[in-house]
Amino acid sequence: MYEVLGWLRHLDHLVAGLGDGCAYLGLVDVCSLDHDLTGRGCCDDEVDALHGTDLLLDGRLAVAAGHAGDVEDAGIEGGIGAHDEILSGYSLAFSAPTRSNLYPLWVSGNPMNPFAERHLVDVATFAEINQGKSMRAAVLEQAGAPLIIRDDIDIEAPRAGEVAVQVTHCGVCHSDLSIIEGKFPAAFPVILGHEAAGIVTAVGAEVLTHEVGDHVVLTPCPPCGTCHWCVRGQWSLCVNSDSMVTCAFPDGSTRLSRNGEVIYRGVGVAAFAETVVIQATGAVKIPKDIPLDIACVVGCAVQTGVGAVINTSIVGEGDTVLVMGAGGIGLSIVQGARLAGASQIIVSDPVAKRREVALDLGATHVLDPTSDDVVAATIETSEGVIGVDFAFDAVGSSSLICAGIDATRKGGTTVMVGVPPLDDPLTYPLPAILAVGEKKLIGSLLGSCNSLRDIPKIVSLSRSGRLDLNALITERRPLEDINIALEDLSASRGIRTVIEF
Repeated sequence: MYEVLGWLRHLDHLVAGLGDGCAYLGLVDVCSLDHDLTGRGCCDDEVDALHGTDLLLDGRLAVAAGHAGDVEDAGIEGGIGAHDEILSGYSLAFSAPTRSNLYPLWVSGNPMNPFAERHLVDVATFAEINQGKSMRAAVLEQAGAPLIIRDDIDIEAPRAGEVAVQVTHCGVCHSDLSIIEGKFPAAFPVILGHEAAGIVTAVGAEVLTHEVGDHVVLTPCPPCGTCHWCVRGQWSLCVNSDSMVTCAFPDGSTRLSRNGEVIYRGVGVAAFAETVVIQATGAVKIPKDIPLDIACVVGCAVQTGVGAVINTSIVGEGDTVLVMGAGGIGLSIVQGARLAGASQIIVSDPVAKRREVALDLGATHVLDPTSDDVVAATIETSEGVIGVDFAFDAVGSSSLICAGIDATRKGGTTVMVGVPPLDDPLTYPLPAILAVGEKKLIGSLLGSCNSLRDIPKIVSLSRSGRLDLNALITERRPLEDINIALEDLSASRGIRTVIEF
């Protein structure tokens, strides 16, 4: 006996029914069903016979008149109609029967059904709910300008493989500030914000992993799982991560507009807004008892910092570490190094309060770069006075990258976690040292994370008390105060500000 849900996974299209609002399923890609239906490969005759066969779903399975015999003749014993009992006990409901918008709203009634009590909202329903409504968002119309709160932003319904998420909280990251200041390029007008958490409000076609009401953390690098980089385990380099630069989906669209004008998705998420539409793999489910105002910082700062230690550089027990910059990412690097068992964690930051927090989170030594010679002090502090094993630039500065190279031992590694502005070229005066000392300089995008794996891991570590996410958050503000939050970030006041919707 085959399972009807096995069929539903393989159907390529759901086609409209006729009369009384009945919804029909059309078997379009029959070859993908061959083993489910017959236990063997379909021949051409069987494919021809099954094409056009309509299955009426009204709580039971039936075959449209005139088709059952054709299916029997094709070699499927008893025809599909003979197995109509497999749907007994299922309750399936569908949206308005149109060819493009006919997606399941819910499937329930069978305790063995892995998708029991799934709650989905389809494209038509999403559009109906949002008809005549626009959302509120903070829009950057040009570099160097303040963000403007608009309440007339239009957002499309999620397409196949996508979900819509009501944003509840979004952290303010330095990458957003760099775009505002013109240090990073972007398309305008743009909605920034990429460190967010929220609640799923709609699910597009072909998404079997999410349902309405799920709590999720958003990630700017949703792994597709099939591209050149994903299949090599380089998930943060997935083709979907290009949207961090293009500010658009891979097909060039953004799903956002205002009065007909395209609005771009800053850093691939656009979460300084009430709603985000994103690939399903970009909305990572978390337990509902995890506060979303705290979980949001996992989306960028914590993934990036902890991941740079655990995934990119693979710090080991007993290793020594220098962290330059103690903002949200730098303090996450500190916590990642502590988790990895580093014996020395040296932190450099000009803000005294941040140095204090670094010590609370696991730093063994702190330096003030305005008065200390960071390289000399690091080498002197390091075990054996040879330099550290790993140096992390958590700011994005060519001078700090050079300092990291100088502060690491022979064979050591400097990790570029922050991204330097385009007008800050890297010039190292003695490149021969890299060769003869076998020193390494590597980049790290979002901590080389597979967000589907690492976000749940980080949340679990937080729940167990091994990661302190709350320590990173020093201010919470409404969306109306977004420009004040950005001013605080520019002045290095506090660590992370979270915008609340």
